Amino acid sequence: MMYGGEPPAGVVFERRPGLVGVRLTDVDRTLRVAVGRLVGRAEDGRDLTGAHLLLTEEYAEPTTVVAGTAADVDRWLWKRAGDDVVAWSGDPTGREAFLAAVRPPID
Repeated sequence: MMYGGEPPAGVVFERRPGLVGVRLTDVDRTLRVAVGRLVGRAEDGRDLTGAHLLLTEEYAEPTTVVAGTAADVDRWLWKRAGDDVVAWSGDPTGREAFLAAVRPPID
């Protein structure tokens, strides 16, 4: 499973408090992301328990923000650019929760 997305049937998303804003500086847009973890198994029996992100339409001020151009954020998420192309601000626990979801290899 790639980053985020609605959990499959029978899998629960346990959300942590706060939102992470992904600020795309060149297009003046901020995506709001709920961070937390999935708990449960896929229909095929794979254990999906672990860090997870969920894009949300919720309008609230993010407690943590990661910022960069759209291209840089995209390259960073795909591990084709280093951490130097994005900048972080706000609550460090939100940063750690977000990074827990994006650091493992993409399946």
